[in-house]
Amino acid sequence: MRALFVCAIALPMLAGACKGLEEQPAPPFHVAITVESDKNVPLPGAVVTRTHKEIGKTDDKGRAVLTFKGEDGDQLDVYVKCPEGFDSPTRPITVALKRLSDPSRLAEYPVSCPPAERKVVVAMRTENGPNLPIRYLGRDIARTDQSGAATFMMNAKPGDHLDFTVDTSDKANENLRPQNPSVSLVVDNKDAYYTLDQVFQVQRTRVIVVAPHRPQPIGPTPLRY
Repeated sequence: MRALFVCAIALPMLAGACKGLEEQPAPPFHVAITVESDKNVPLPGAVVTRTHKEIGKTDDKGRAVLTFKGEDGDQLDVYVKCPEGFDSPTRPITVALKRLSDPSRLAEYPVSCPPAERKVVVAMRTENGPNLPIRYLGRDIARTDQSGAATFMMNAKPGDHLDFTVDTSDKANENLRPQNPSVSLVVDNKDAYYTLDQVFQVQRTRVIVVAPHRPQPIGPTPLRY
C-alpha cells in the first residue's frame, strides 16, 4: 500500500515535469516600418498591408511596429500605401525576420512617400518690362510691377516643364522686343525657389521730318539770239 501511495504521488509530479520540458513556442518577431515624405519629415497615416490585409499604420512619428510569426531568416513582403497627395512605393518592402542581440531594438525599414506635387515659387525679373501680365496655360497668374518684377507660387509635379509667357500684346508695348517671349523651368523633386529673367529691348520709332518745299522765285529769262 505504501508503494502504491508513493507512485500515486510521483506520477503527477513526473507528468508536470515532462510538460515543463515540452518545447515552448518561439516568441514573435517585431519590426518597424518608418515612413518619411522628405528627409527627416515623418509621415503619419501610411497603411502597411500584407496579402491585401492591413497590418499596421504609421503614427505621428511616421512609425508602424509590426508583429510576425515565423522562423529566423524568413523573408516577408509588405506593401506601403501612402496617404492621399503622396506617391506610394511601386514595389513591396521585403522584411527579414531576425533575432537581434539587443531585444530592446527593432529592425527598421525606411520607406519614402514623396509628395505628388511640389511647391514652386517663381521670381520673374524683366528688364524694360513694367506692368506686363505673366501667363500660364492661357491665363494670367501674375503681373510685373513698375520695376519689372513679379513673384508667384504654384504647385506642380516633379519633372514637369512649366512655360510662362510674358504678354506684350497690349498696344502700349508694341515697341518691346521680343514680343510675347516664353521662359521655362523644370520642377525639381523638392519645394524650390526659381528665378527667371527676361530682357526687353525698346525699339525706338524713327521720326523723319520733311522740310516743306518752298517754291523758288522765277525771274525773267534772258533771251538768247
